[in-house]
Amino acid sequence: KRIVTIHDLTFFIYPEVHTRVKRCYFRYFIILASRLSDAVICVSESTRNDLFKYVNGIKAKVYVVPLAVSILKINEVDVKSVRDKYAIVGDYILFIGTLEPRKNICNLLKSFGGNDKLSSNYQLVLVGKKGWYYQSMFDMIRQLNIEKSVIMTGFVTEKEKFSLLSAASVFVYPSIYEGFGLPVLEAIGYGIPTVTSNVSSLPEVAGDAALLVNPDKVEDLSNAIEVILTNNSLQAEMKLKSVEQANKYSWENTAKQTIGIYHSL
Repeated sequence: KRIVTIHDLTFFIYPEVHTRVKRCYFRYFIILASRLSDAVICVSESTRNDLFKYVNGIKAKVYVVPLAVSILKINEVDVKSVRDKYAIVGDYILFIGTLEPRKNICNLLKSFGGNDKLSSNYQLVLVGKKGWYYQSMFDMIRQLNIEKSVIMTGFVTEKEKFSLLSAASVFVYPSIYEGFGLPVLEAIGYGIPTVTSNVSSLPEVAGDAALLVNPDKVEDLSNAIEVILTNNSLQAEMKLKSVEQANKYSWENTAKQTIGIYHSL
């Protein structure tokens, strides 16, 4: 018996954000695996819908098994250490993800650099390794003249990542497509006020615990970040909703559902 887990259909929906080799390779094997499997697992309803939209001839039953996150306990010493390491002073806006076109970082930079209230009072911390086509992001930082306000950490350890996340004023994840969106769930797990995109699986994962915006509209993104940072009652409300939303996901449930599907065959 064969079971395949599909994490996203980005190679079909946004082929332009991948190299030609990856596009050809992954499209071929996703189609082949989906058609030849006895069961298919998708990590979100969004990915399941995308699968039926872009791949024909699937005879197997397609299940949805959400992912989850493991949250590390962080203390003040951990936070101070990572702040010192990356020269982060004061309050900051945080992004976590690979530096690549799909993550929509250029629009995040525009929303930050084009809003004096943000760029004058906060640092923008971009956490993640370089992917491809990342040079446009460095060019954008220079064009906006925000070099002193933007910190790019590069790759960080899990402990450093969660230390940065736990102390962020707001987490922003304006990706144009995600099969699930683990960084959003991680932020919600810490009760960090979050702004994310209203596309693909992100509304599904965030629920009402985040502000959802059109990732193509820079002004909407900028306004959403500013609203959170200047509204204490909204921050408190989002933290309460974050707890409820995060409790819907656990690796135990993911494991039980997954092995249940395996046993059913």
